[in-house]
Amino acid sequence: MDDPRMPAARSWFGYGRWDARYWFVGMEPGGTDEIESYEAWMALGGAELIDCKAHHLSSDDPVWRKWHTGPRPPTQPTWRKLILLFLSFEGTPTDIDAIARFQMEDWGSENGETALIEVSALHAPNLGANVDRLAYRDERIATIRERLTEHEPRFVILYGVGYREIYERIAGSPFDADGFTRSGPTLCVLVEHPTARPGKPPEWWIEKGLEIRNRLQ
Repeated sequence: MDDPRMPAARSWFGYGRWDARYWFVGMEPGGTDEIESYEAWMALGGAELIDCKAHHLSSDDPVWRKWHTGPRPPTQPTWRKLILLFLSFEGTPTDIDAIARFQMEDWGSENGETALIEVSALHAPNLGANVDRLAYRDERIATIRERLTEHEPRFVILYGVGYREIYERIAGSPFDADGFTRSGPTLCVLVEHPTARPGKPPEWWIEKGLEIRNRLQ
């Protein structure tokens, strides 16, 4: 079988569905760059977006499966604060059990309301990892921008302030001093990466969710 990394680098954008109402955009998926992830993407249809839970449960590796199994799975560090923001925006409970349930059943679902999108499709455990982050970058940015214009989600959270210039290309305009801009009816929001150090406390993410709700009312 040919190496599926390059098809994924061009055509795999993450999890969920493009017409989800709420998008979360990062620069790259975490984890190690193992071929199993890309093979699973192809086995699930090789679409631009696939179901997050189905992807992780396609492996027998407990490290893969743990985010979507058990009575209350551990919460993934990046996802945890993004889900916290979303649950706050929705006005639903924001305790750790609620976060874990949403992660396990709804986060990046092909039938749900959240899309998890990456500028690069290639896994990297950290910024120092040697992966080809520039593969198809301009093409991928243009595709994300095109899908954003077409589907007009209510909001897009773009995380990682060091990538502001790239995210402004996706949003189509500069962010203001508070990290907000508009793409037509869509509110685009620049925030720090959830695992940044020292990082914002959980309360900050709760308040950001409330602020976004107020701006969209």
